[in-house]
Amino acid sequence: MAYCSAMHSIGPSAGMNLWLPMPFTKRARFDFVNETDKSLPLFYQITYTLGDKHADDVGRLHTLFRRENPTTLKKDFELLPLRKQKGRYVGAVIGVRNLHPDQWWAKGRSRSTWTATRSFPPSAAPQRGLRGHVVGPSAGAVLVQRLQPGPEALRVDVSLAPGRPIAWQRECRITIQQIAWKKGLQETQDDWSCATFWYEPVPARPCRRCPT
Repeated sequence: MAYCSAMHSIGPSAGMNLWLPMPFTKRARFDFVNETDKSLPLFYQITYTLGDKHADDVGRLHTLFRRENPTTLKKDFELLPLRKQKGRYVGAVIGVRNLHPDQWWAKGRSRSTWTATRSFPPSAAPQRGLRGHVVGPSAGAVLVQRLQPGPEALRVDVSLAPGRPIAWQRECRITIQQIAWKKGLQETQDDWSCATFWYEPVPARPCRRCPT
């Protein structure tokens, strides 16, 4: 499925692009690591500028991947761990493997430590199947994939929502409820993963290590 937003894009067959700025004050380094035992082709392009004037506490791009399989019953899934200084949340790429195909998983709302309940990105309507073209410069999109019958009957991918950045001055934590619908609202457990993107100055509060 081809997808395009103000932050990233995926081609119809190959090619991925990300346009999130990555400010640096003194130096920058990029590492590409192949963690398999096979040789793989790699094509890349990095666009950068030199001589930019940034404050010492300029927000640096942070990314965190985490997964819970299954999620903890009656406990929100954490998208952004507690941050203890100013920052700005950009969005998240979320993957959901519904472990209960007889119910609809997406009745929970995202919540933070500083603001009222917020819902999924605007225009995040399901795009059923693997084909189709989604264009939303300031909105996320949902791709729904029907898999094999059984507990893996549904997979959902929610893209970045660049049109709704959230800025804070002191601290922030963002979670999402694990609420489903089956003849009414109820707590549920599913297989959730996310890659979250935000900005904050360095040094920053440590996060969990990415799984290897």
